[in-house]
Amino acid sequence: MTDGYKRRDAEPDGIPEINQAPGMAELESLFAAEDIDYRGGQPVDMQELHRAMANASERRNLELFSPVGTSRDLAIDILREVVGAMLSGATGYATDLLEDIPPESPDGTAPTVAGCIGAALGLLDSWFAGASDWVPGDPVKDSTLPPGHWNGEKAATEVLALAGKRRASRSATELVSRHGASRVLFGSALALAAAAGAWARRTKTPLDELIPVIFP
Repeated sequence: MTDGYKRRDAEPDGIPEINQAPGMAELESLFAAEDIDYRGGQPVDMQELHRAMANASERRNLELFSPVGTSRDLAIDILREVVGAMLSGATGYATDLLEDIPPESPDGTAPTVAGCIGAALGLLDSWFAGASDWVPGDPVKDSTLPPGHWNGEKAATEVLALAGKRRASRSATELVSRHGASRVLFGSALALAAAAGAWARRTKTPLDELIPVIFP
């Protein structure tokens, strides 16, 4: 790698990180939400347990990848800065920004990896849909990744394809399962930069004027 984002060769297959399993405290919380007491001395029906875990996981993923209010504002702020850095050629700085995003923010004062992924995918869906008054008619249809090799490039390619069908947001969990959270974070930011660059070219709008507008 040259700066953490650019690569000298193609990105390898597989997931680069091991996803941490939930701790006992988190499991207890998930079970309690489904009215399951596995410590009460009574046998637990495994089918019921699997159903409860699936329901709890779906709720948790929806929460993590759907930032609202301050959580979304924090995610949008960092994504705006990352995309601006990438499009100006400061990919090392963009890397530092992304790598500093924590997986969790217990006090809600920092953007999170899942929150940034969810916000990025939501933006891309809205840009490709042209659903807002401020989107000037399919400005991102020519989105292509910048030349060269990048961390997250495979995730970014899939994200752009999904956004073209307005399905990126609903695919967040599947994307992370296939590529890993780190690569989806880098890939979603890379896809945002590709789309913003296409938007600027198509509308002939300077980036310093466009970026503040398209990251509401």
